[in-house]
Amino acid sequence: MGRPLGVTLLAIIAFLIGLVEVLRAFLTFSSPLLSFQSGLHISGILTFPIYLIMGLVWIFVAYSFWKGAEIGWILGLIMAFVIAIVNIPWGTVLGALVILYLALPKNVRHWFTKPGIRKWVGA
Repeated sequence: MGRPLGVTLLAIIAFLIGLVEVLRAFLTFSSPLLSFQSGLHISGILTFPIYLIMGLVWIFVAYSFWKGAEIGWILGLIMAFVIAIVNIPWGTVLGALVILYLALPKNVRHWFTKPGIRKWVGA
């Protein structure tokens, strides 16, 4: 059984979101450096690690979606839940749709039963 089309689309979207978040991290950090002669701007220092970590998490989610790792299903649900709460109203609708898609169809849930990440963590 191959990867479901919806999971492929979610993996691509998660990867693109991750790239945007990583780029946003570097832009928020570098734009004050470029625009102010006096040095670092506090907001860039505070938001840089947040955007960078979120971008790296999204890239990891995309990779685990692509490979079918069980941790990807869990992280996908968590990230969809966070999006549903933080980005009202559109994020709520999209997050709910992703949660329903990841939870209901048997072929999607079956795709995420591969032990790929468990080998890495020794579980």
